Amino acid sequence: MNQKEIFFRLNQYIAINRRLRLKEDALGHFKQAEFVKVHPYEKNYGEILNDVICSPSYLSRLEQNKVTAKTHVYDLLLAKLDAEFVLRESNNKTQDYLCQRVVNLFFCSSKDIDTVRLEINKYSALFKRNCLWITDLQAIESLLNWFESDVVLGRRRFDELINQFEIFHPKLRHLLLYYFAYSSYFNPTLWPSIKIVKELIIKHDFNDEVLLAFQNFNERQQFKLIEVYYKNEARVHKESYLHHVFMKFKKVVIEASLHELIGDEAYLEILLNTFITNNSQFKKLIHRVYSAEKYNRNDARYLYLNFLIYEPFPYSIRKIMHNRINHKIKRDDYRKEFLGWKKAN
Repeated sequence: MNQKEIFFRLNQYIAINRRLRLKEDALGHFKQAEFVKVHPYEKNYGEILNDVICSPSYLSRLEQNKVTAKTHVYDLLLAKLDAEFVLRESNNKTQDYLCQRVVNLFFCSSKDIDTVRLEINKYSALFKRNCLWITDLQAIESLLNWFESDVVLGRRRFDELINQFEIFHPKLRHLLLYYFAYSSYFNPTLWPSIKIVKELIIKHDFNDEVLLAFQNFNERQQFKLIEVYYKNEARVHKESYLHHVFMKFKKVVIEASLHELIGDEAYLEILLNTFITNNSQFKKLIHRVYSAEKYNRNDARYLYLNFLIYEPFPYSIRKIMHNRINHKIKRDDYRKEFLGWKKAN
């Protein structure tokens, strides 16, 4: 990672963390005009004029990556966030190496997870003053947990990683886009966020045909994803975690082809078991709406507006639920409202 990328990440670190602190700051200390001030109890570097680190306009340009500041400016700005960064070429190379090791788990072989963990723990003690590496560790831990236990991101963790996405090492950003796409499909609580994931995939184009295929991977596009896999199969290592991801999507595609043979109820049960989620309310709600003898407007409204009008919703679920619910509705005004939810997609 070159110095330009390092300073880009530092600028993002300052911008993102200052805004996060500002949300909890009743006194306004993290507003730009206050953030650049040096108070008596803070270090005096001797290069500070008029008791300010820089002008608010300069801070604004720095946070927009229009300028690169001097070292002492970064030191003071980071100190405001209780963070440090020391630029050393040797540390930078080691961190690049460790991030590449994580990348290899995904694209080459996932068998070396324990070895990679040991290496990361060994070297991390050397980077205690590196705020970028401390941030990278959050992404690395989430990715390793994914490789080990196939766990999808929950809503809270997803939001945390999305908020810090621009700070992470470029190699980790590449893997996180896969993780976001994977989680956004298999966790219904993340379906409303698929638009964010698509925008990130487009913005951070890694020239990765497989990743780009995830942009439209709702049920009607799954065959495209599998087609891309077979096209790239020779380059996808069978021991890689990427291969596991493809096999999971392939299973979903195969199950989709069973729908006409096994009927709605059995197929719905398969679909619900497919979507790993820490939100048990989703599955309970599906069953309650599907099995109820009478139409419950509140249940149906919550189900549609919180899940089924979003991509990558499984089209079969929405079709099954729509047909089932539509038969139960007796009032014309409720039917009109219900049809409006369907058209929202």
